[in-house]
Amino acid sequence: MSVELTMAIHMEPGKPSWSAYDRWAHKLEQLSGGTLKIEMSYSGIVGIEEWNNVLSHACDIVRVFTLNMAPFPMHTVPALPYMLPDSPAALDIIDSLYKKYLHREWQEVKVLWLGLMSPWHLHTADKPVRTLDDLKGLRVQSSGLMAELVKAWGGIPVEINAPAGSGRRGIQEAQYNALKNGIVDGSMGTFEVVSDFKLYEVTKCHTYLNVFRDINATVMNLNTWNILPEVIKQQFDKLNPQARIESSSAQMAEAEKPQQILKELGHMMIKPEVDEYDRFVKAAGKMVNAEIARLDAVGVPASSIAADINKLRGGIA
Repeated sequence: MSVELTMAIHMEPGKPSWSAYDRWAHKLEQLSGGTLKIEMSYSGIVGIEEWNNVLSHACDIVRVFTLNMAPFPMHTVPALPYMLPDSPAALDIIDSLYKKYLHREWQEVKVLWLGLMSPWHLHTADKPVRTLDDLKGLRVQSSGLMAELVKAWGGIPVEINAPAGSGRRGIQEAQYNALKNGIVDGSMGTFEVVSDFKLYEVTKCHTYLNVFRDINATVMNLNTWNILPEVIKQQFDKLNPQARIESSSAQMAEAEKPQQILKELGHMMIKPEVDEYDRFVKAAGKMVNAEIARLDAVGVPASSIAADINKLRGGIA
């Protein structure tokens, strides 16, 4: 029996993440003796549209982000500022959380593995931000939870919306033009976004703030999974752990390469002094506590999840 599946992802061909998924697909094909084929395509969309595509069976496999996504309120907790450690141990923590809590939000799909996006940082057009006071009054492109964090830090959040249906390219153009035209003074985002959206052309300063480790999941349409031959399911189960490691490494590479390019361009790469960094963390704490209280009030076990994260962090050698 021949099985043909489709995977739609927003990373373009040639990106480290695309290559990691491509290797995984080819290994599955080889392991199956050619009876399984995964056809990859660039979707150009992110967020809820990717989730809807896999639910509607527009494709069989996608990588879904969870931050600010209505179907995944429990995933908000580990993504909150400074909640997870900035280390490989974070993946072990989310595995534990998945078994106890997070699996409840994935009942409509088959989860192949969970991963983490890179931390978000502050990227400003021309003002270096070394201290919390430097950020006060700055207009920062942000929305959702990030906007609440910017307010907690004394900045002014500005939401920049792309035209409806314009996809990832529309988001890129909206953010780029907002920085270029002075509508905002800076933007919160990962270094991958700075590279992919060419924001290095309209920013000169980058402050390492290490916030919001967005959980992602590589998932398959549940009906697709259920009708797969048992031997194919076993082949996925065999290769997925290594694919997860490789996709995590690819994510790190996508964050590291832009930083090197920015340094070569002469941009200011700012790491706040320890005492000052602690001020950012402390100021973020009020926002974190408020979000946990809000989630608790609507029936999400946010306080329990946060308590478990603290216990798991304490067990890290």
